[in-house]
Amino acid sequence: ARKNQDEIKKLMNRREGMLRLEEKLMSLNVICDERDLQDQLFGIAREADGVSMEEESYYKKELIGVVNEWMKYFPCRELKGHQGRVTCCKVFDDGKKVLGGKKLHVWDLMTGCTIQKWNGCDDYVYCCDVSNNIAISGGMDNTLRVRNVSSGSVMASLKGHSNNVMCCELFANGTKAITGSWDHTLIVWDISNKKQLTVLRGHTDRVNCCNVFSNGGRVISGSNDKTLRIWNLNENTEENRLVGHTASVLCCTVFDHGNKTLSGSSDTSLRLWNLSTGQSEQVLKRHTASVRCCCVFDGDRRALSGSTDCSLIVWDLLNGQVLQTLTGHTDIVRCCAILGNGQQVISGGYDKILRIWNIN
Repeated sequence: ARKNQDEIKKLMNRREGMLRLEEKLMSLNVICDERDLQDQLFGIAREADGVSMEEESYYKKELIGVVNEWMKYFPCRELKGHQGRVTCCKVFDDGKKVLGGKKLHVWDLMTGCTIQKWNGCDDYVYCCDVSNNIAISGGMDNTLRVRNVSSGSVMASLKGHSNNVMCCELFANGTKAITGSWDHTLIVWDISNKKQLTVLRGHTDRVNCCNVFSNGGRVISGSNDKTLRIWNLNENTEENRLVGHTASVLCCTVFDHGNKTLSGSSDTSLRLWNLSTGQSEQVLKRHTASVRCCCVFDGDRRALSGSTDCSLIVWDLLNGQVLQTLTGHTDIVRCCAILGNGQQVISGGYDKILRIWNIN
């Protein structure tokens, strides 16, 4: 009888210990991935009252189940601190920080804390990009700003657009950038020498999005004129035009070594395009309002989209099926990006919050 009582007490202590571990999850700032979560919980297990080193092997086994369950049922972490809408977000090359906001903040993804606040220079930021130690942003004041990431100081303010700068991207070499504007044009910039290289004209309405091909020789753009256009940057000419959306094109991303692109529109759909033929191969429909952002990941097998309907959707690009719907934002989802190994994504919205989602 005494032996049975001891076993029952031991099991109760273990259960109480596990409950304490689960409660500790709520105090963690950011869960970066399963391995990071396990490591944090192992540390908590060693420090928790009533948990002995002898029982560590038990906890290691139990923690696998805890991690799996929490990754399913505790799907989101929030980064709060923005005073306005989160209109853009870009993950740093090291995957440990993210840049985002209407007024740009740099966030540490491991701690969930703001590292830097870049206030006072941008009227209202719509877009941003970051690579190595260079960051760029554009917004309501029609200007592209180039910053030193370490200090946050503005290295250059490049003027050339006559309306809002809605999209911007750095080229892979880090010496050039491209911007798209509501003035219907795109501009390629030499950011090293702080000058304009060329203006791409052809869209008949506002330019909302752009994406540089990996070789740097072409760029794609989307507009309120309902088209996507591919530009040859060696000749500064329009190379192809993709027609199919029935309303403004708000987002686009090139993938599959420059052979395909995914676009999102105010017509509530995403379209998957074959750039060799210029034809739409798939139309993805599930959102109930404008698709504001999209990206492709997992070896080009999955896609993520965010919408004015306040949701994000994970898509299977092989069959066009919805894999997961992420709800939690209380206003328009304006931006999204992939974190780490693709088990997590980040999104920003008009509700002033950056959210990190577990999608594995």
